[in-house]
Amino acid sequence: WRVLDTGLSRLVRTYFIRLIERETTAQGRSTITIGGVDANDLLARRIVAAAAGAAAAEKTDQADDMINAIAREQLGASAATGRTWTANGFSVAGDLGLGPSLTKAFSRRNVLAVCQDIALAAYDLGTAVYFDVVEDTLDSFQLRTYTGQRGADRTGQGTPFSLLRGTLTSAAVSQNWTAEQNFLYVAGQGVEADRTVVEVSDASAIAASPWGRCEGLADGRSYTDSTSLTSYGRVALQERKAKRKFQALLADGPGARFQLDWDFGDLLTAEYDEEQFTCHVAAVRGTVTPDSETIEARLDYAG
Repeated sequence: WRVLDTGLSRLVRTYFIRLIERETTAQGRSTITIGGVDANDLLARRIVAAAAGAAAAEKTDQADDMINAIAREQLGASAATGRTWTANGFSVAGDLGLGPSLTKAFSRRNVLAVCQDIALAAYDLGTAVYFDVVEDTLDSFQLRTYTGQRGADRTGQGTPFSLLRGTLTSAAVSQNWTAEQNFLYVAGQGVEADRTVVEVSDASAIAASPWGRCEGLADGRSYTDSTSLTSYGRVALQERKAKRKFQALLADGPGARFQLDWDFGDLLTAEYDEEQFTCHVAAVRGTVTPDSETIEARLDYAG
């Protein structure tokens, strides 16, 4: 919890304590260090306990609903006895069906890593999908999905955050083609000549230069048919496209107060080098001492 400038207290986050260290130095100074993880760690405590090809290990669905289904089956209401945390107060919010359709296979993989891959795949296909295990009440947690942004859309509110206005402390922008692959051979099951292979490509990226065709291989051996391979290949193609990147540090201060003017997951407008960028508040770091509080956030390009 923290107290805002308005005098109201607001919850920042709930963490599970996972580390306690006590130390005494040669000079007699004693310290206690407490470390913790947020509630998304509940997802990291389960794997997809299903064989390849099983309904629980391969799905075609909208990205946000697929994340929900995996959580329900591996630690929620549909999980086996001994694996479900429903009685502990864990639940999964209702399906929204707002993400892009995907085909994914993930037998025996860590649930948190699978959900992250699905969210990244949705983002690469042009729709930002987020998930978060949040405090439903003070003693229960709920997995929720979000489309567009994790928090509020503040892009039309006030003036853009910038170095000149003192609300940004640093900023950088780049356009990077070094790892680009725009023509993929997507290889499925089988061996050598008997292996199923489909081709996917980005015609506009290839046409950008006479030397523009950059080939690569996408290993899709978890998929059993050409339709699933093509869907997987389209996601892989988006992941390997040229990257435009903008990052900045946002400082908590007048006109940019944490939990008042912005919060984790919000969508903001930043300005740098006479160009405006739509950004997510991707990470927040805070330092508290007996005399002060310092908070800064990392902004990532959301284009």
